[in-house]
Amino acid sequence: MDGGEYFTAPISVGELSRRPARPYLLASGHNVRLVWKEFDGEVTTVKEITSPDDGKTWSAPAELATTADASDHPLLVSNGAHAFLSWMTRAEGYRLLRLDDMR
Repeated sequence: MDGGEYFTAPISVGELSRRPARPYLLASGHNVRLVWKEFDGEVTTVKEITSPDDGKTWSAPAELATTADASDHPLLVSNGAHAFLSWMTRAEGYRLLRLDDMR
C-alpha cells in the first residue's frame, strides 16, 4: 500500500447534531462534488460541498433540496458536461436538479 500518500486530509462533513449520512461523490477532471443528507428531527436536507482542486480545498456547504417526509439517498450523476442531483421524496416525488457545469 502507499501509506495514505494519495489520500487528502480527512474533513468533517455536515453537522453532527443533524446526523449527516449517505455521502455521495462525483469527480470530473480536478472538480469534485460531495453531497449528503442531514436530518434535524423534522426536515431532511441534501447539502453539497465542491472542490476545484482534487479535494485539497472545499467550499462552504450549500443546501440543495429539502423534504419534511421520507426520502431515498441522494445521488450525483453526470452527462459529461453537467452534474445533476437525483433524489426521490415521498412528498415531492422524483427530482432531478441540474447543478453547475462540470468543466
